Amino acid sequence: MNSNQLLNEIIHIEAVALAMGKKTKYRIDAVLNSGDRIVLKKQSTRLPKAVQLYNHYVNCNAKHGTEGCYFGFTAKPDAWHTKWNDAHKHLKSYPVTEINQ
Repeated sequence: MNSNQLLNEIIHIEAVALAMGKKTKYRIDAVLNSGDRIVLKKQSTRLPKAVQLYNHYVNCNAKHGTEGCYFGFTAKPDAWHTKWNDAHKHLKSYPVTEINQ
């Protein structure tokens, strides 16, 4: 799925709390219109405040060719990756909802 398809399909972003010993880690999921989930990040030690969708790859830590490559994780919804020029600003910011399992 490319970034424009994701833009039309994503309902919201969830950070699913995972019990990992003494510390809580999070799996970051995008929830689609169909109810399916796409894992954007398998394990995060920090809870992002916002996730941003870009029209090109910005996440070098994601497996190449996956949907996770199109997403950046930020501490505030109006921030963006400053190394990209104006043509590559994010398409949409999504607030992250924390979910405890």
